[in-house]
Amino acid sequence: MSNEITKHPDLIKKEGIIKDLQKQLKKKQTTLKSLKTRLQNMQTSVEDISRKVQTMVMDKLAQIDKLRTEIAELAKQLKKSKNIGKGDKEALMAIAEDMSGNDEMFGSSYGEYKEHKEKMESGNFDFDEEHRAKFQNMFGAFQVKPPETEQRNIRKVFLKLSQKFHPDLAKNKKEEEDFHKMMLQINEAYQQNDIHTLLELERLYLMESFDFDSNAITIDVLDKEIERLERDIEFISNQVDRTSLEVKSLRQSEIGEMLTATNKAEKEGEGFEAMAAEHDEMIAVFTQMRDALKDSVEIDGVSPKIVEMISGGEFGAPMEEDTEDLEAMMMEMIAGGKEPNPEDLLEFLGKVTAQSRGDFEEDDDDFDMEDLFDMEEEEYEENKNPRFPIGSSVRVNSDRRSNLGEETSLKGWEGRIAAAYFDEDGDAMYMVEFDSQTIKQMPIDLIKEAIEFGSDFHECEFLEKEIIPAQARDKKVQAMAAYRKRFHEFKWAEQEFPEQGQRIKKIMLNNVSISDEKNWELYLKKHLKFPFSAQTRGVYALSGIPEGHGCQVFGVEFFDPENGFIMSTKPKGSKHRVSHPLVDLGVVNGRKKMEEVLDDYNAWGEEVLEV
Repeated sequence: MSNEITKHPDLIKKEGIIKDLQKQLKKKQTTLKSLKTRLQNMQTSVEDISRKVQTMVMDKLAQIDKLRTEIAELAKQLKKSKNIGKGDKEALMAIAEDMSGNDEMFGSSYGEYKEHKEKMESGNFDFDEEHRAKFQNMFGAFQVKPPETEQRNIRKVFLKLSQKFHPDLAKNKKEEEDFHKMMLQINEAYQQNDIHTLLELERLYLMESFDFDSNAITIDVLDKEIERLERDIEFISNQVDRTSLEVKSLRQSEIGEMLTATNKAEKEGEGFEAMAAEHDEMIAVFTQMRDALKDSVEIDGVSPKIVEMISGGEFGAPMEEDTEDLEAMMMEMIAGGKEPNPEDLLEFLGKVTAQSRGDFEEDDDDFDMEDLFDMEEEEYEENKNPRFPIGSSVRVNSDRRSNLGEETSLKGWEGRIAAAYFDEDGDAMYMVEFDSQTIKQMPIDLIKEAIEFGSDFHECEFLEKEIIPAQARDKKVQAMAAYRKRFHEFKWAEQEFPEQGQRIKKIMLNNVSISDEKNWELYLKKHLKFPFSAQTRGVYALSGIPEGHGCQVFGVEFFDPENGFIMSTKPKGSKHRVSHPLVDLGVVNGRKKMEEVLDDYNAWGEEVLEV
């Protein structure tokens, strides 16, 4: 006779409630993990973009700083010339003074550069640490604090864990190191109001294992477990709401719009190189100015290069109000064959300098790095009555060029309509997923470039006038199989370790008609032997297991699109099992083949998953 038949009906009912609550909690935990991953990815992307932009800006400003110093010195030398009048020398000194000491004329970024340069030259400056601290403060503004009641409950859990893992309570050196790592994680979770991590640590290390088959199970025990699970669900639900609001607030902020606009610009080939154009133009202006003044010093008079600067139009069109004066100056030079008035040239030189800075525009603020991202995110309206229905086949009927390479024409390419919408100008747009025949005929260089830049070569958007109806040449599953085959043929070719790349490629191409998940599932089922000992790598912190912590792995629980295969594990020192992603685990004292399998899976996961 089974234990369940002999149990009291109230026990059976409450056990069912507990199992339902456990499922609800796990679902909430998965949702929270996805939100936290999304938030972390956004923050990391913003930091990376900012660091890249700041490095670019600092490099450009270093060039400008060198040029302006040279210009100031040349202006001082020209002041000594006997062939230049008093008024012109005063104009030269004004240029020298501006170039030497007036940092404001070059915008706020130049002040940041000067400060950065001084700190670097002092030898006592950690740029990355300062950069990181700056963004921690910035992202802190988006954090949503829990209500006071919940904060008190968070503190209660924090204090219990602190008492358990205080390093002074350690019995030996190794335990002291382990306790120190745990306290770092506990303190960080408390400071971030991360109740989930604190609750998970509480469950793992402060609570007894819960066993339905134990004879010690009573109504009171079950009631306490129900009460704990309901508390945890409430806390996790609140953290889900807070994290969701943080993600939304960050996405809708100027920082979020910057990130969206920058990613869009990069995909369209108008990213950081285009952003550097403003500085490059100024560098070109200053280089020409320096060369003209240098030549003037050498000939001890007005250099023909200054005349060339005016006539060549190197710095764009002059201001409309000065056009007639400049044209008259040029006509005088051409007709009389004489040098122009140096004072006029110096005045023009000053205007060129102002124009290069944009000072001639009304209400023009100093340049700042945020100005580089002054673009708005596009919002598209769904086309509810499209000329080409979703799923219908079409052919490209115009000489449309690929965004990945102007030399590639898309005319004649065929595929299926995946989405229909209107762009910001009200034009009907269609997202087309190419069919298998088109994918097989795509140029290899185009596919490689798409993979390198993270673009989807199997789809492209078109204006309505660029496509016409066509007969389907295959089924969608065949198109996806062709895409997977082409993608994996080239994706893993440039791996840091070629042998590993070949192994991953073989796994992914085992059966292109099924998903990557299914191919990995078959491969892992064949090569992983449960249970096995593993160690965490520190990529996935939500479970409460710190980096380098040991655990036993018992099997696969489920597959999560963002985090891959989620395993059933039991951390060292805990009586409880906890869900943990395979991508964060490394085999300890296992067979060489199993170590290789996890290394390959982790390499794949770091490229494809969002951890």
